[in-house]
Amino acid sequence: MVKRNLALVAEQRGELVRAVDVQSALSNKAAALREGFLQLPARLAPIMAAESDQARCHDILQAELRQVLEQLTSPATA
Repeated sequence: MVKRNLALVAEQRGELVRAVDVQSALSNKAAALREGFLQLPARLAPIMAAESDQARCHDILQAELRQVLEQLTSPATA
């Protein structure tokens, strides 16, 4: 009983989060990341088709990949 009360107080203070909330947040991040990667071909195909410079192609791909991966470190939005 004491442990449960301590856990409730810690949760109210923001020191603990429920496992289901963590799982939900991770699931949402994974889904957004997956969607971001799946959208890359449609978004980049016309740009890459018109680009003949290999270095520029590299820069375009790198920038787009970084943008998608930044979703992992961005704050969660409710």
